[in-house]
Amino acid sequence: MSKTNTYILFSLLLAILMTFLLEWPFSPLNKAIAWTALKTGRYTTIEQSGNYVKTLLGGSDLTPEKIKTLPFFSITDTTKEITDTTIPFSVLTFENTYFPKDFSYLFPSGQDGIYETEAHTLLLDNREVANYLVKGKVLREPITQIVYNGSKEHTPLIKELETNWKTLATALTKKEKPTAERHLTAAEYELLSKTTALSDLSYRLDASIKISLEPGLETDISVQVGTVEVKQKNCTVTADIPILFLKDQQLYVFDKVYTALASLCAKPKATSGLLNCSNCWLAPVSKQFSLRSSYIPYVVSTGLNGGGYVTPDTKKALAKLFTAAKENGVTSIRVSSSYRSYKTQESLFNSYVNNEKKNGLSTTQAIEKANTYSAKPGYSEHQLGTTVDLMACAYPCNFYDSANTPLYNFLKKNAHLYGFVISYPNGSQPYTGYVYEPWHVRYIGETYARELYNRGYLTKKGFYLYQFLVEKGKY
Repeated sequence: MSKTNTYILFSLLLAILMTFLLEWPFSPLNKAIAWTALKTGRYTTIEQSGNYVKTLLGGSDLTPEKIKTLPFFSITDTTKEITDTTIPFSVLTFENTYFPKDFSYLFPSGQDGIYETEAHTLLLDNREVANYLVKGKVLREPITQIVYNGSKEHTPLIKELETNWKTLATALTKKEKPTAERHLTAAEYELLSKTTALSDLSYRLDASIKISLEPGLETDISVQVGTVEVKQKNCTVTADIPILFLKDQQLYVFDKVYTALASLCAKPKATSGLLNCSNCWLAPVSKQFSLRSSYIPYVVSTGLNGGGYVTPDTKKALAKLFTAAKENGVTSIRVSSSYRSYKTQESLFNSYVNNEKKNGLSTTQAIEKANTYSAKPGYSEHQLGTTVDLMACAYPCNFYDSANTPLYNFLKKNAHLYGFVISYPNGSQPYTGYVYEPWHVRYIGETYARELYNRGYLTKKGFYLYQFLVEKGKY
């Protein structure tokens, strides 16, 4: 054989061998071997059996769709494990010319995405023959985080915020709800009615303010950029109102306004003068405060021994007091004096002045003397309809009769249990201006009467009914 023929034959055999080697993995013979190995379990590792499966699929990667095409026998495809993989978010930076210089905030805050993958297992006659991953799906796209850097100078921004505060203060005072709402957080919207209902709101708002810028608490919707310091004259309380920047609306609003204003000092009550109350039953009627001549409470008959008129609540309490007094041995208790109108008190006081003048006193001296045991018109607690003078001695007698002593002792120990207090206790003349009158009791309700009694008004010098009622301020 010639060399040429030998070379051709060799080349042909080599080509046949190369073709055989290249085609072998997907050849019918190799697939038959793979099928037999899987069916009989002739494999030593899961990797080996997995390669047999790939051989039967013509070398394709394992997918649920491809597995369904496996020839001659059924392989069970099961989900072995589902895992989530984080997709990191990215960060962008922008400038905000309306936000304070050197301050920054996030909007929105970045959030990683989630990518889901599944690990699958193939079972042939309950034998594990292959493992593979199914390409997952994006469960949540990553949210890009944007950082806004402020560039607005602080001085003009503070002036703008001062204007906003003045606008809000005016709107609150005038109860202009739409205007007020534009300058408040959503939480403060709900408290708007309570804010405008604050006592002496205009007094609380008439205060000096100082705005300071300082980064504070940041949430997804807002970031604190500073505070409004509110301070009143003659008040030790200082209130701080947070200034928030709403990220989505690009607005500055005020927060916790109600709490701040409520903590400030209320307008001080006058220490003297004419009372303008419509229901004055808890007013501090005294030598410092007087009732209008036109003040006339609604009164009804006491229905008790001695008669007279008092307010309905006073009547109920007085009936209980009479019953208790009688149960304690005070059998002759009666009403000596009750409601007096301004005109009646005027006539009574003038009669006392005239009597003192008959004793040789000048008009000035007579008025001064009479005013130690009788009130000038408008200054008498009897005009309230809640005050009575009580006696327990047989008529005719006077308040100083010793037969009244059991009654006075009873009142001292028990009047507060029924809502009454002794207006002019023993030793209180330097403070009340009136002599000791153990018979003169005034109804202020059980709660306040018990409190005043427990605070020792009968024995504590300098603390008495007028001061207590001024403190409560219910007038």
